Amino acid sequence: MNKKIGLMALLGMLGAFGFSESAGAESYTNTLPVGIWDLSGTYSQKLNGLDVGYTVEQDGKGKITGTGYAEADIDGVSIVLNFAVKGKIKSKNGVYAIAQKISAKATAEVNGKKTKFKATYQIKAEINTGTGMLSGTMKVSALGEKISVSFLEPLADENMDGTSVLITTLSRTTGKVVGDALLTLSNGRIIYGDVKGKDGKNGLKVKAKGEKTNVGSKGMALQLIFGDSGELKSVKGKVSGQKAAWSGSVSQNPDPGTTPSGPEEPESPPGEIPPPPPTF
Repeated sequence: MNKKIGLMALLGMLGAFGFSESAGAESYTNTLPVGIWDLSGTYSQKLNGLDVGYTVEQDGKGKITGTGYAEADIDGVSIVLNFAVKGKIKSKNGVYAIAQKISAKATAEVNGKKTKFKATYQIKAEINTGTGMLSGTMKVSALGEKISVSFLEPLADENMDGTSVLITTLSRTTGKVVGDALLTLSNGRIIYGDVKGKDGKNGLKVKAKGEKTNVGSKGMALQLIFGDSGELKSVKGKVSGQKAAWSGSVSQNPDPGTTPSGPEEPESPPGEIPPPPPTF
């Protein structure tokens, strides 16, 4: 038996069982069937003469940090208290909860006397996944008063609706699968990850972990199962501090470059001028 022919036959058999020496890249594009929310942006509230404004960023583990100010007018003197924001977003059973804490200090001269001012500001809120609105309670202790009010306000980015699109690019080598994951949230934020996995009885099983060097990505840890046609069958893990757990079947998104076409217009016979387009 020719050794070269025998080797080629062996490689062909291995390829049939998913053990090819190397294969071209595969790319799956799926809408993630779980909500992923990002609170990054600028917010402002008015509370009994106290104006509060702050800008925050949410990292890959759901941690919220930022800076802001609280401003009030005391006896004609404008008092501005600058502060840092610390908080976190968590999810459980489809409920997305946010907790933030603020502590601010300032010194100002009122009626010729230096006076120290302090303010503490706490937020406990939830996201209404149907409307994309934040609702909750704000408690403020400032200027000798304690205020507790309920609030309802939109998220900082009007495009944030909890949806996201996952693009998974994979390469198969000697029975293993490696590649990259790119998760784009509805506000345009991109979370990058590395993918490893293998074929299983129920489909292609992979793990997507956020890039450790990227602050906005390193908290992602997802287990994904894909079907033979690239449909997403299962999601389990965390993204940006939020739990993701789902099973079912979601087909790949259609290629945005392809659109359904209507019937072709018949060609005019040679030498004949085509009729003008209809007018409306």
